[in-house]
Formats: sequence, structure tokens, C-alpha cells
Amino acid sequence: MQELQGQWLNCLRLLGDASKGKRQAARKFRAAVLFEWERRCKLALSDPDYFDWPSTQADLGDRSQRFDTWNQEGVLKYMGYEVGRTKGLADHSRREILDAVFSSVLPPVNSPDYVKKWGLPGSAPRLERLANELARFARNAKRNRTADYSAAVADWEADLKYLHRMYYIGKFRFGWPSIG
Repeated sequence: MQELQGQWLNCLRLLGDASKGKRQAARKFRAAVLFEWERRCKLALSDPDYFDWPSTQADLGDRSQRFDTWNQEGVLKYMGYEVGRTKGLADHSRREILDAVFSSVLPPVNSPDYVKKWGLPGSAPRLERLANELARFARNAKRNRTADYSAAVADWEADLKYLHRMYYIGKFRFGWPSIG
């Protein structure tokens, strides 16, 4: 999975390349990676003996908060989605990722239950989960008074507008999240 993730991230870089030949090859490779994730996800979800292999990594902390139910990395992070000034991707790269998350089978990250909570590709539950994740990120950043997250918030809000325009208007009727 780690190698496939690296190939996905490299593919995103090639999609941003100005060379038409590289972009066409990257689009073909993008489809191959999405197909492989679909294949692996079907295997993981259908195998009754599937489980995540445990890790012994123990990060330092003050033990004041329980993190045992948190995932190390969510779908968006795994897929390479980054916003803001420091590591933020260009609009077109973020939207490639958002399009893939909405319309494709997700890679089998975390657990089968985690992936199931995202709903089926192209479905209202998938779009709702995606939109609510971005809105939650923006809300949490706006609440943070210790750092300037204005560039990240601007990216999340721009991506929410993109998702709303591309996938929500005229297709779904659930309440769109507000980040006001």
C-alpha cells in the first residue's frame, strides 16, 4: 500500500506537468492505480479473515487524551490532499484528488468499516462525507487562535465551492455544510 501511495502521489505531480505526453500517460496510470485500489478493497472487504496488522509504534505524549479510536491517516491525507502555504497543492492537483475520492473506489486504508463509512463512489453519502470533512477542517482552523491558517481555510472553502458546483447542484438534496 505504501508503494502504491507513492506511485499515486507521483502521478499527481505528473498531472500538473505542462507536457501533454506526460499528462496523458499520468491519466492512464491514474486509472490503473484506482483500479488496483478497487481490486484490493474488494479483497479486503470480502475476506472474513482480513484485519489490519498491528503496529508497535508508540509516539510520545502526556497521555491526557485518548487516541485509540483515531486513525493515523484519513483518506484525504492518504491520497495526498494538502492545503495551505507550506505544503499546499495547486488547485488542479487538489481537485484531481477530490474527483478521485468522490468518483472512485477508495484505497483500503484504516479498516473496512472506515472505508464503508465513506459510502459508494459517486453517491450522496460519499459527497456528504467529503464535504463535511473539508468543512470540519476549515471550522477547526478558524477556531485555532495560535496560528494563521487563512491560506488553508481559503483552499478548503474553494474546494467546497468546487465540489458543490461539480457534484451537488442539480444532483443531490442533502444540506450542504456551512463554514461561515
